[in-house]
Amino acid sequence: MGIYGWVAQLRNHAFDKQWVGFKTKTFPQVKSICVGNLSVGGTGKTPMVVYLTRRFLEQGKTVVVISLGYKRRKLGSFFATAADNALTVGDEPAMYLEEFNHELGDKFFVYLCKRRAEGVAEVLRRKPQTDVILFDDGYQHRYVRAGKNILLTACYKPFFQDRLLPYGRLREHPEGARRADIVVMTKCPADLSEADRQQLSDQCASYAHRKPFFSRVDYREVVSRRERWQPDVFWQSCDRRVILVTGIASARPLVDYLKSADVEVLRHFDFADHHRFTMAELREVEKFYFAEREKAAAAGLTAPGLLTTQKDYVRLLVRKDRALRELPWHYISIMPQIMFGQEEAFLKMIEED
Repeated sequence: MGIYGWVAQLRNHAFDKQWVGFKTKTFPQVKSICVGNLSVGGTGKTPMVVYLTRRFLEQGKTVVVISLGYKRRKLGSFFATAADNALTVGDEPAMYLEEFNHELGDKFFVYLCKRRAEGVAEVLRRKPQTDVILFDDGYQHRYVRAGKNILLTACYKPFFQDRLLPYGRLREHPEGARRADIVVMTKCPADLSEADRQQLSDQCASYAHRKPFFSRVDYREVVSRRERWQPDVFWQSCDRRVILVTGIASARPLVDYLKSADVEVLRHFDFADHHRFTMAELREVEKFYFAEREKAAAAGLTAPGLLTTQKDYVRLLVRKDRALRELPWHYISIMPQIMFGQEEAFLKMIEED
């Protein structure tokens, strides 16, 4: 197990027994949902938070997302504003600001803090109209117990087939799945067989003591600053050729999707999760894009698409170099889709007290 595993196990034991200094606080006066995982990323937490936020906003509810704001420069605890960006608040909060800019300050808020219990208390003090609090990546933050714990795990690398850090990507032992009220197997292939579904379900249930829901990624629109396209319309506009730039935990599902859509990736600039693009790296992207555009023009083709993810897009927008910032960047918006006709059952579990 290693030192990390022993420390993680001891910490969870301390919370389970509610030792002094390891007390869990609850806030029954507000609906609260934690979206998290056992691994260090790549399970689709941000799209799930967006999915749930949109659902509650459509019901007329006021939603507050509480986030740590990984790698943010702006310190302290505060509500994000439209003036914030990926540098000041971090990638995920910036993505929420981009996605829900029309509702921001009215029915939707993002609160940045390190201590979740203090954060909830402050949110309820300053925004007493709050109907729902969503914890972004709060599964290991056990000082607060959400009303519902949603555990996500990627179908291509489920937690029960992984190992603890530093030998694998798990933050804690797979037995931590028992704290989940709902488990979702994310990023599943659209053609997941019944046999594979049953096997994964049984393996998951042996740890979580409950059967998981299954979801796949629904690629909805290709978006730029000024326009939105249906994916196939955009692929046709660039002769089904793109340059892909990603800095996320796993670009595998996106790459697989592009392949299935018969889109050629001329080059994939693949960086680590939360990567801060350097000027030299973006100059290389720029150089490659213009070279491919010239080649396409000579061959009587249209310029290739310059594609990234929404999380990377909000980081690229804060570049000081105007020429790089104004390259024809596009991102493809995604949303989890619950499979096998189980969406109604999933939402019922989310919404019930």
